[in-house]
Amino acid sequence: MIRFVSRNCCLFLFFDPIIHKIYDYNNGMKDLLDLKLRTLVPAHESFTEDCARILRGLRLAARLGFSFSKDIESAIHKHASSILTLSAPRIMMEMNYMLSFGAAESSLRLLHRYHILEILLPFQAAYFSRQTTESGQHTMMLMKLFSHLDKFVSCDKPSAPSLWIGLLAFHQALLDKPQHPFVVLTFGSVFYHQSWEDGLMFARKYVQPLVNFDPETLDPYTPLSDDEVAEKVKKLAMRVIDSIDILVDADVLNNTMSKFPCSPCPGLVFISKNAAHGTAQLFHVLSHKVVPPSKGRSSFEMNHQLLGKGDPSETRFALGKIIMNTMGCGIDNQPALPESVHVTPPDSSLQKLNAKSSSSKKQNAATEKPIKEIADSDHAIEKPEEICVSKSPIQELMATLESIIEDEDLPSQLEGQNAKEKVNSPADVQVDQSITKEQSVDKKDKRKQVLQLSSLFK
Repeated sequence: MIRFVSRNCCLFLFFDPIIHKIYDYNNGMKDLLDLKLRTLVPAHESFTEDCARILRGLRLAARLGFSFSKDIESAIHKHASSILTLSAPRIMMEMNYMLSFGAAESSLRLLHRYHILEILLPFQAAYFSRQTTESGQHTMMLMKLFSHLDKFVSCDKPSAPSLWIGLLAFHQALLDKPQHPFVVLTFGSVFYHQSWEDGLMFARKYVQPLVNFDPETLDPYTPLSDDEVAEKVKKLAMRVIDSIDILVDADVLNNTMSKFPCSPCPGLVFISKNAAHGTAQLFHVLSHKVVPPSKGRSSFEMNHQLLGKGDPSETRFALGKIIMNTMGCGIDNQPALPESVHVTPPDSSLQKLNAKSSSSKKQNAATEKPIKEIADSDHAIEKPEEICVSKSPIQELMATLESIIEDEDLPSQLEGQNAKEKVNSPADVQVDQSITKEQSVDKKDKRKQVLQLSSLFK
């Protein structure tokens, strides 16, 4: 017997893999169909036992589009302050689940709606409050950044925490010192192309108007020389590094929040110094030397395996892509490189490419003639081997359900059935609604339900 049990959400389901039957004693399937989250025990009691369930419930609602019962909403408002009692690693884990798995924008909105953002990220909460109270504000740059992040990460292709930490610090730097839109575009383009020359050239050739955000960007009509852009990009990178301190140092946070006397600040920081240090290293390449090597990136396909491991090169590429798309560049619609281009080398910083550039050119010159001869002889060039991606939680759950032979004892409802009836039972899944009527589920619906169930346990 496999049990899908969650005390802080709507599920309390039992699955029998022998006769393909689901036992539902608390109307969990109905809650799934109604997209409703509720607790098995009263929400106030559940959140008193473990206030981390508040964050977990918000994460599930943001990721799956579920709504809360009135009981849960009331309990969240009452017990929100108890989150301060959680350890920093526990909060970091829950926040990473919210922001790295494809539901960052909706998670931030829910955190702000229930006044939890002002506990976890008070600087961003003050920004939210100011933007929503001012008239005519419809688009917030912070939300745009995270909405573009959500477009290429998901439950089975998450990013490392350094990506969303970098986005928070980058946005904080723009609030501290607004920049010319072209400087912001160039900043993202250099990260995306991983070459100063290619990044600046792309930004110069991009003739479409850029998105202007208030208060993050300045007057877009002031022309800038290449030297001015280089200096401003370098200073912006330094400000991003300084902004990371707000996320990890309580004293720096309190000092910064003193500029917002109307915004509460409990002084909580949950991002570790190791995570902050790794994020700062992403921007050091621009702050110490604004001109990265000229080799550039060899492939513009996202390597999700490297991104999930926090590879600096891949994380910079993702940051650049998010920033460019946020500025209205629409890099996803730009022409891609030929398929013969190889996969990006997983180096740890952009400077490493500089040492390899001279030897790479010699190697390309030596292999140019053989490649041409192969092409002339109409031989097919073998494509690079695809990177194997580990099974998603959904696939692992499906494999588990199919491979189980022995399990726990069945509920009392099954004790009267003999072994022959169990083996010869139809393969369709049935839902037993607690001694009421059984619902037959065909194979297609069964797969959809299992996908829904497995999504809740990530």
